[in-house]
Amino acid sequence: MKIAIMGSTQYLEKMLALRYSLEKEGHETRLPTLDHRTPEVTELMIMEANRAKIEWADMVYFVWDQRSPGAFGDFCMAFALRKSIRLAYIEPKIIANFMRQYEVECLKKDGL
Repeated sequence: MKIAIMGSTQYLEKMLALRYSLEKEGHETRLPTLDHRTPEVTELMIMEANRAKIEWADMVYFVWDQRSPGAFGDFCMAFALRKSIRLAYIEPKIIANFMRQYEVECLKKDGL
């Protein structure tokens, strides 16, 4: 199977480990073009390169910190192209979780 691995730059090591595991199972993989802040590689070029990888793929795996707008854009492209996805890793510590946890504490405190 052809698999594109998309994700946040900070999780490159996780993406490389995932790639190794998937290729060991016989899959063909492609890693995302990442934002390395070089003037010769624009954001448009990165998104176009990742779109091409998503179009190529049968399935798209995500390794995401829930903060990277580029990885969210990759998810939206996979959705729009009706690609099957797998969530290999999603950072659990985000502001939404904190807000939900705080809400539970407030409900307890307020007797609800």
